[in-house]
Amino acid sequence: GCERWKLIPGADEIALNCEMGLYLDFQVTDGIPHGCSGFEHFSASMASDDKKAVWSQIPGQKDKAQPDCKKQMLAEPAGSTPLSQIMEEYADDQTQWVDDFMAAFEKMMRNGYPDGLTNSPDIHTNLVCPMPSIIGSYTENCYQQESVDSDGAVFKIGNRNKNLAGKVYQWNPSTKLFDFAEEQPGATNQLWRLSSGGHQLINEMTGLPLSVESNVNFRIEEKGDDYLVINPMTGKALDCFAARKPGKECKTWKKHGLTNQRFFVIMAA
Repeated sequence: GCERWKLIPGADEIALNCEMGLYLDFQVTDGIPHGCSGFEHFSASMASDDKKAVWSQIPGQKDKAQPDCKKQMLAEPAGSTPLSQIMEEYADDQTQWVDDFMAAFEKMMRNGYPDGLTNSPDIHTNLVCPMPSIIGSYTENCYQQESVDSDGAVFKIGNRNKNLAGKVYQWNPSTKLFDFAEEQPGATNQLWRLSSGGHQLINEMTGLPLSVESNVNFRIEEKGDDYLVINPMTGKALDCFAARKPGKECKTWKKHGLTNQRFFVIMAA
């Protein structure tokens, strides 16, 4: 069969400008890369708080594409192996990379820190790192779980899509997925609480937050008597069009506020 690249969100890798600059030759001004074909539409507007992805695109083409940058030929000392070639050598021989890294790391450790070390911020309290699921194409990212008020309201969640009438959002213990099912009195997997921080929907059965496409933190927006559930990083809304079919999960989609994206609360008795 044919081979093709496939992006699996949550399992892809990312590199900073300073890291990509070891292999590709481009310039950066105020955090904005330029100097290669494909960067023409990159501008200061990228520094906004909209949190929208901006992809490189070759002029005259419709699809996103890798920028056409030349390889990084910087060498130190001059005339030695250029950085891009070193990157390729390490990519082809990871054993060599480990050997060189350990030698440099041990040298750094021997040099020590004359002024001592400063403790980093605590990022481990309430940190949860789920085991990867064999179901679906998304991996679960680590996250900090917000606390829940034990006296807080307990509720069920419905969706305005006509095909989901009489059904509620739940954790499915059989498939380990969040889907919709007929409302069952007293079923804790269909009960939810809002976290004290207001960003996570905590399931009563599992004690864990709703996770959609590796994200557990949401922004809840009122829409009349209903609510929209927004991924604050992408601006997309939780959309349950796919969940019309049994066993299918809700996804995120461009925010439009129609029935698939409108949720309502049913207070538990």
